[in-house]
Amino acid sequence: MNSEHDYRTFLDGVQPAFDAAVRDKYGEEFGAHSEHGESVMPESDVRESWGKQGAQAFFASRNGCVVGGAIAAPEKGDTPENMELEILYVDVKAHGQGIGSGLWEYVSAQYPSAQKWTLYTPYFEVRNIHFYVNKLGFVITEFFNEKHPMSDGAVETFPSGELFFKFEKDMQTAGQR
Repeated sequence: MNSEHDYRTFLDGVQPAFDAAVRDKYGEEFGAHSEHGESVMPESDVRESWGKQGAQAFFASRNGCVVGGAIAAPEKGDTPENMELEILYVDVKAHGQGIGSGLWEYVSAQYPSAQKWTLYTPYFEVRNIHFYVNKLGFVITEFFNEKHPMSDGAVETFPSGELFFKFEKDMQTAGQR
């Protein structure tokens, strides 16, 4: 089980990473905060992922410093055969160094019985889309938009609203982790 200190460490890493991605897309005028005055990755969303039944957080470190993290949990309270990668982030100063791939390999290896992994990312995150599809072998299975909304409502904190992709990876046919 992860501690409150671990939670704070995770939050302090994930929020700047997500904010930087939005600033890269929408410019400095968007700043580091949403119209609601908090990170585009609100603490409430991180806390929700952190607290899901069966959730486990993982950290990537280099030279004693945290440079990335991930939260994995059984999908919608399902069994460990259907896992969701709730969050994966890499510190922007550590992009392109294999940290995300290494973190994914480590996290997925912790769930050898997982048959399917699911995750979601906003449409503008070209770096994420490339990473998940071309590097890790995930497949885009759904595109959420105003005509096809997410079942749990809009993701209000992103400027793009509900424009999100759903990715899946079938571990049985992937042949690799």
